[in-house]
Amino acid sequence: KHRKSNTSRKSTVKTSGDFNTTMFSRLTSMLGGGVGALPFVVTDPESPPRKLGSESIWSHSEGTSKADGSPVSIFFFDVTSSSADQLDAARNAIRRMKTLRHPSFLRYIDSVETDKSIQVVTERVIPLAERLQEDKNMLAISWGLHQVAKAIGFLVDSQMTHCNICLSSIVVDMTGEWKLGGLELLRRETDDAGSVVKMPTPVKYQPPEKKGAIRKGHSWSDDMWGFGCLIWEVFNGELPRPERLTDVDNIPKKLLEPFVKLIGANPKSRPSPQNFITEARNNGRYLDNDFVNSTFFLEEINLKSSEEVSAFYKGLPALLDGFPRDACIRKILPQLLQAFNYGGAGSAVLGPLFKIGSYLDADEYRDKIVPCVIKLFSSTDRATRISLLRSLHLFIEHLTESLVSEKIFPQLATGFTDSVPAMREETVKAMLLVVPKLSNTIVDNQLLRFFAKLQMDEAPSIRVNTTICLGKIAPYLTPESRDRVLASAFVRCLKDNFSHARAAGLMAIKATQNFFSTTDLVRKVFPGVVGLTLDPDEAVKTQALNLARGMLDRIENGPAEADMTVAAVSSAMKNNSSSWAWASSAVTSVISKTVLKASAVGGAGNPSGRAGPASPTDSGKGVPDRHDADDDDDFEDAQSGPSLETPPKQRKTPPKKSPSSRLQLQVDADDGGWGDDDDDDKSDYGDKSGWGGGDADRWGNDDGWGNDSADDLDLDQQSHGAPSSRSSEPVTIAPRTASHSTSKPADSKPRSGGIKLGKKKVGGGLGARKPSKAD
Repeated sequence: KHRKSNTSRKSTVKTSGDFNTTMFSRLTSMLGGGVGALPFVVTDPESPPRKLGSESIWSHSEGTSKADGSPVSIFFFDVTSSSADQLDAARNAIRRMKTLRHPSFLRYIDSVETDKSIQVVTERVIPLAERLQEDKNMLAISWGLHQVAKAIGFLVDSQMTHCNICLSSIVVDMTGEWKLGGLELLRRETDDAGSVVKMPTPVKYQPPEKKGAIRKGHSWSDDMWGFGCLIWEVFNGELPRPERLTDVDNIPKKLLEPFVKLIGANPKSRPSPQNFITEARNNGRYLDNDFVNSTFFLEEINLKSSEEVSAFYKGLPALLDGFPRDACIRKILPQLLQAFNYGGAGSAVLGPLFKIGSYLDADEYRDKIVPCVIKLFSSTDRATRISLLRSLHLFIEHLTESLVSEKIFPQLATGFTDSVPAMREETVKAMLLVVPKLSNTIVDNQLLRFFAKLQMDEAPSIRVNTTICLGKIAPYLTPESRDRVLASAFVRCLKDNFSHARAAGLMAIKATQNFFSTTDLVRKVFPGVVGLTLDPDEAVKTQALNLARGMLDRIENGPAEADMTVAAVSSAMKNNSSSWAWASSAVTSVISKTVLKASAVGGAGNPSGRAGPASPTDSGKGVPDRHDADDDDDFEDAQSGPSLETPPKQRKTPPKKSPSSRLQLQVDADDGGWGDDDDDDKSDYGDKSGWGGGDADRWGNDDGWGNDSADDLDLDQQSHGAPSSRSSEPVTIAPRTASHSTSKPADSKPRSGGIKLGKKKVGGGLGARKPSKAD
């Protein structure tokens, strides 16, 4: 009775869509949205399954596992509306799927058969015809055709024939891989006639030899003819009749010659799957492209040398934009993660890893990329750490504030004290992106302490970058921290013997001057700015003059309006902070020239090789570190940090000298070298008690913000670049209990000796003099 009812219903069905809807409504009403006794459920029970093709016996729907929600595909076959031969073909397909385990074949999960239907559960896939309507990416097509040819080659080696290669037999998985399905007619060469499925191949896909005189071909001849039909359908749509195969206008020219051989009338002339792949990959043909070559390389990466792997990872980011997005996320990214976690790929994998990471949504990025980032920050390899810091802008937005403060900053902070200047420099520059995600406690108690030490670093570029970074992060500091730190920090830069450091200090003051009260501006900042209006460096001098005029206007007009717009200033600085160019190691060439010149002139008297105070010039008012026009170009144009190709030298920290030691400094005789114009202002300017205005109990001695003991002052200035002079005569700074003692102007002729303390030499090089009686 049920079969009779279905027969009458079939006579009323006008379209395949109506038929699918009717069949699916019966299945869902019978199974309640589930798939028989299987632990899977249809994702959208209201939508009918989609037919794979006009000649296919299967319909398809998306589903999920009841156990873990993993995505699957569910294929339906309606037993009641099909012939006996079709039922045998469906059962043959299930039997073959259970035994065929190959990456290029559709992966079987489970199945169930009832007297009304057969349901087959597989990995989540989408019919190729639907994928081509969504995205017809030529690179994805080239790799897909290669995968199908590879699957046919596996059948040939296994002495099997598919007999149903066409568009409806191909599906695409979530990684973009083409999978061969449609195994209804698959048979072995050794099968007897009784076990062969009697359902014939659709007429339009039958090779010519099946229709006319029997001509013996190769074991692959039938399937390679079907492969030629598949290629035509990929570029033209479903094949209406065999005669249309000669219409090759839409076939890519690089693929045309191999395609013509596939559809040849002589079955013996059709190439084998391996010969097709070889021919299509020769001389820049269709399968010889960056995507196919990169995928091949990743599959064989364990056989490649470390040099080949590094070169591959280095060039991969430039290619990823043209690759299929699904393949990048689902295929390439897992292999990169595996190479990073288990293959020892190191920093080489960071470029493509972060490039593909930009394609992910927030949840995927947090699950896949963030664990790698945390692991990378704990790496002891400097090349990896530097590469990670330079890539920080690619992933910082995906890191939460708690994650940065608790797990990343403690690891990152080790770079502040690293012995390699490049490491310290990149760590400073990274703070611009990290500070917005740090708590005020960490910024005040840890970060500012590191910055204070770095402002006296032996590398001039690091001193410059520290000042620039401090100015850029000023809006994120608490008002108390700004009042305690900014003025003293920037005034210190104005006395640096490196011209770019002085310029950075002026730039920072100009950008943050609305954070200063009028009192601090007049008493702490303005005197240092005015002093640079006589700077021999024209760029610094011009910048100081312009800044001094602006500060005078503010002092004259009153600070009320400016002080009320701190929030607006903060917002403007955040939006325009990119206009501040990092000194970075852009000054490396300048530094190198300065060091080389100082080494050549100083000789044995300057064994450290660092540039010492230069001799006074321009009527005794000169400051050190003159540079030529080429140096300025290097400062503005250079982009990259110092190389780590040569083993870095360990920084040497000389022992503290006794109170009797003296260091010759070129300083302003009126301000004592630190901006202390009078004794009454010592508490405001710091006077060796720190940027915090005498907060010695909190920071302790030598905390980095200028809280140096008298015994350490000359050591810090010698090691980290002593403040430069504005006076006509060099003076000697003694400990706090001693008074200044003047000496003769330094001879313009370089000296090779230094000041002797017993058997030990101190100073030397440019500006060296004989010790005075006080010494």
